[in-house]
Amino acid sequence: MAEIATRSIYSLFDHVNDGICIADAGGKVLYLNEAARRLLETSGQPKTAGNICEFLCDKLEVQAGRHAAAGCPLRDPARETKAVTFLGRHGPHAAFNWNADRLNRAERWKDIRVRCLKTSLPADGSDQELHLVVMENAAPEMDLKRHRADWRNMIAHDLRAPLTSIFAALRLLEEIHPRQAKGPQEQDTQLVEMSVKACRRMMELLDLYLDVARLDADAMRAKLEDLELRPLVVEALDEQRALAAANGIAISNDVPPGLKARVDSELLGRVVGNLVNNAIKYNVQGGALTIAASSDDSGVRLSFKDTGRGIDPKDLPFIFDRYYQAEARRAGRIQGNGLGLTFCKEALELMDGSIAAESEKGKRTEFVVALRGAEAKPG
Repeated sequence: MAEIATRSIYSLFDHVNDGICIADAGGKVLYLNEAARRLLETSGQPKTAGNICEFLCDKLEVQAGRHAAAGCPLRDPARETKAVTFLGRHGPHAAFNWNADRLNRAERWKDIRVRCLKTSLPADGSDQELHLVVMENAAPEMDLKRHRADWRNMIAHDLRAPLTSIFAALRLLEEIHPRQAKGPQEQDTQLVEMSVKACRRMMELLDLYLDVARLDADAMRAKLEDLELRPLVVEALDEQRALAAANGIAISNDVPPGLKARVDSELLGRVVGNLVNNAIKYNVQGGALTIAASSDDSGVRLSFKDTGRGIDPKDLPFIFDRYYQAEARRAGRIQGNGLGLTFCKEALELMDGSIAAESEKGKRTEFVVALRGAEAKPG
């Protein structure tokens, strides 16, 4: 009866458009429907010892250089996870194109969404643990996302060109009109200064948007090196000193000299600049900002603690999510564009780091950046 029930279940899967695989707890393939064979471009069972984990998830790239199998919680018996979903590129597969009377071989990838569920079906008369793997062709969805991203980036690039020209013209006017001018010229000077600040802000926002888009597309790479943190923090503070003075913010740089981390200097510099800028802008008049750092065997921690307005507890878990930020901003709970913290999170992940936040509404906010420790020198 158990074998009959199993064959009946499998026969249902034969007519499903999504790829279906049933494997045992070790990943050995027990059943693979025709849709899965087409999606994976295989005939019969997978070639790598019939193991779906090796054949599928070991080749499913979910991030640049990282495959789904490396972080699969179902492989860890100590975890209680029952289901997991991955979206990535599977391959590469061989593809052949006929061009100018020549047959060219190229590598082709497939966008696949994989859902894996721990379950049990009657097999061989016992209720053994099985893995139900559902494979969906995600190419149309991913192509649409890429087209949308390309369109947004094209608009951003096209906007930046005329904006740069406007900014250059305004800067020239700013130099022509002396600050000490009186009468009508004084008003003209103030208008030019306001326009220069607005243009500079728009260019910063466009650059930030383009950088986040590059991070999303895995088009940005990190060049890691052992870097002393204090000079980098000093440089960021120097750039923000005028803004801090205008708001009466007292700044303490408690990063010890000589402390190093393995980071990309440009990316981390921009992360620090973003966090310092936020801590000043969203602080209270006459408030304080303290930057500190420490290290242990797990790495280096860099903290930014302010005495500002704080973050609403219901918004705190989602402040690095640009889409949630947009909703909260429309509701008036969050100020700013939200892209700065998104950039910080994604840039730090590119450096094998992370960021977390703690806050008390109306009292304080602290951002803690975790970084890789500097590598020990041989000898």
